[in-house]
Amino acid sequence: MLRRDPHPFRTWSALAVAGALILAGILQGLPEAVDACLLCLGARP
Repeated sequence: MLRRDPHPFRTWSALAVAGALILAGILQGLPEAVDACLLCLGARP
């Protein structure tokens, strides 16, 4: 019996959910960052 992690499924599912939330946050913030960069460079009116 593994005594280190009594709930491996719960641990992995929590990691998967956290990873998905982080990935969604990055994908959501990326267009805004690109817009700000283009605006700063003067490429957008």
